[in-house]
Amino acid sequence: MNPLRLRPLLAALVLFLAAAVALGAAVLGATLPKTAGEFTLPGLERPIVVARDRHGVPAIRGETADDAAFGLGFAHAQDRFFQMELMRRAGAGRLSEMLGVATLSTDRFMRRLGLYRLAEAEAETAPPELTARLAAYAAGVNAWIRQAGWPWTPEFLLLGHAPEPWRPADSLVWGKLMAVQLGNNWRTERLRLDLLQRLSPEQVDFLWPPYPGDAPTVFPDRIPGRSGLAGMPGMPQIDWDWDPRSHGAPGTASNAWATREAGRGATVANDPHLEFRAPVLWYLARLEWPGGLLAGATVPGVPFLVVGHNGHVGWGFTTTGADTEDLIVESASGLQEREERVPIKGGEPEILTVQETPEGPVIDHAGGLPLTLSAPYLEPGDTTAQALLALNGARSAAEVEAALRLFRAPVQNVFYATGAGDYGFRTAGAVPVRKRGDGRVPLVRAQGPVGRAGFIPFEAMPALRNPPGGAVMNANNKVVGPDYPHLITHDWEAPFRARRLSALLAEGAGDPAILMDIVSEGALALLPAALAQLPEAERPALAKALAAWDGAMDRGRREPLAYVLFALELKRAIFADELGDAYTRWHGLRVRAVLRALTEGPHWCDDGATADRRETCADAVRNALAATEIRLKEIDARLGRAALWGDAHKARFEHPLFSKVPLLDRLTTLEIATDGGNDTLNRGAMWLGMADRPLAHRHGAGLRAILPLAAPDAAAFIIATGQSGNPLSPHYGDQLETWRDGGTLTLGPAAKDARILKLLPK
Repeated sequence: MNPLRLRPLLAALVLFLAAAVALGAAVLGATLPKTAGEFTLPGLERPIVVARDRHGVPAIRGETADDAAFGLGFAHAQDRFFQMELMRRAGAGRLSEMLGVATLSTDRFMRRLGLYRLAEAEAETAPPELTARLAAYAAGVNAWIRQAGWPWTPEFLLLGHAPEPWRPADSLVWGKLMAVQLGNNWRTERLRLDLLQRLSPEQVDFLWPPYPGDAPTVFPDRIPGRSGLAGMPGMPQIDWDWDPRSHGAPGTASNAWATREAGRGATVANDPHLEFRAPVLWYLARLEWPGGLLAGATVPGVPFLVVGHNGHVGWGFTTTGADTEDLIVESASGLQEREERVPIKGGEPEILTVQETPEGPVIDHAGGLPLTLSAPYLEPGDTTAQALLALNGARSAAEVEAALRLFRAPVQNVFYATGAGDYGFRTAGAVPVRKRGDGRVPLVRAQGPVGRAGFIPFEAMPALRNPPGGAVMNANNKVVGPDYPHLITHDWEAPFRARRLSALLAEGAGDPAILMDIVSEGALALLPAALAQLPEAERPALAKALAAWDGAMDRGRREPLAYVLFALELKRAIFADELGDAYTRWHGLRVRAVLRALTEGPHWCDDGATADRRETCADAVRNALAATEIRLKEIDARLGRAALWGDAHKARFEHPLFSKVPLLDRLTTLEIATDGGNDTLNRGAMWLGMADRPLAHRHGAGLRAILPLAAPDAAAFIIATGQSGNPLSPHYGDQLETWRDGGTLTLGPAAKDARILKLLPK
């Protein structure tokens, strides 16, 4: 063909491609929110101002609290609507309607639980103030849905999806999802049940060591006379994929403390630890109206402040780890049934038969028999949303207590401080009193009573206000002493973080330093006990390096990498043969169990696979060190140099949709080398059971908050990613380095250089 004739065709092709690129850019650009100017919105009665700072954090000003909630709903939707859509669809068991068969197992589980049915019932019976707040927030979200129009978000463009209007039940289901996520004791029950098929009850008990009698509860070491609190009201003597834990994620995590110091007043510090995603769960905001203020961390989809202050009271949470779930082994008959229709994108709907008993839904089977899950969050009449609303409005310690009386699920340790100088904590939520058993293994209905006989009374739940000494603290460790008359759980979190927190508070360390501390008390406990198994003359260079290490999980050092690999290999050498196939479900480093084997149960160190000889714990340590050396050399070879902790331990924030799409995964995943480990206050927790990047930092403090109530506008916050969930936004990951390095932001009144968006009545 004549080249001259090709020129018009080539020119047309170039113009077509340029137009396509321009159109694509315009469509994607339309998914970024307008943050300056005006919108005239139907359903709005009074003007609202949304002023965003240089990090995209909004200061929302309305004439009433409900107006501010409308503005928050609008801002949440602008920045995080796809996150909100995933949340409500997960709670309703409707992910497959949008995402296809890949999420069908999650939908089946959620339909069996019936969380959204409960949320709908609670929305219908909510008291007037809560009804108004939920409605105002939903109106703000729906105003954005109407204003933004197609394609709303980049994810909806890829999926060809259009959102439905937001409903109050969509907001209420979030609390139930958190209760499911922070409960999960039933999986431990199921694991124990399976282990009992191959191990004795005494062996199974050995794998979950009791909480040490000398470990901290809620007091740092500087508190004198810990046993002098028996006379305090309501408090006995005191001595804190969908299922990430299928890969070995930590079950409970967070740090919190409340203090009162001369010249500083009362302060709360908190850093909730949860699964990492891009974006993280949290969204910072400041809400103002005449006579009212809320500042801190919200959750997109929810009209309440979750962690923060209202100018008078500040609060934060740690998970108690209360055993609120029970599995019940049923007979194969006598179950109630209902059918659920589960739509599936690109396929025929699935008709799911859900079985139920008076105690709860059937969620699994064992030996062909149904297993019922019983839990307070599966019961009607949950008032936790009312509790959060009341907590947002509390102005004194007494009003905090009154609000927490309504709290049911998940069970939480709530730490608070007030502008009047009060400080304290309370364990809040519904902890069952069982008719039979202690919650460690499933009960067989045919063998006796099952279910609960009520809950621990609110007045008997652990609580302290203004105790002598000036501080209370928790790192998911035990909150009660040996004389406490009720069962909260047998499975308290290991006390390693609590010991470190206790020591730092006793030393008077400042809040930011504590939140960023990276010393692993677990490593400092395990290594001496393990290395003592070998005579000093037999210790290889790796053992000597670990013995000299100070336990700091520093990303620029090699010892943390060697320690984690060694701890994993030692755990495997000691326990894998006895646990068999169940070993991969016994997640984590299990430092306390390994220590217990080394000091109390050396018979565990014998390898059952070698009948001709009996291995000792020294053999297990020696083999673990050799295996660690091999793994280190493999990593070094891939890098072409000596590997450091930060080479393997990187905080990884994956987009829930784009991380599944080639090329887009690399463009939307946020990653940064970090310090810390599973047992450090600056939590760098790993999903050690994952085949892909098992040492990556996937769980930790997505939020940090320091709340000095003597000067509330000086309160400091940081989230791990950024305010926006849109990968095209400059605020998608702009807080990442600041978060990693311990920096913070303040949420004061709108600055002069803020971007101002006015929402006006139509």
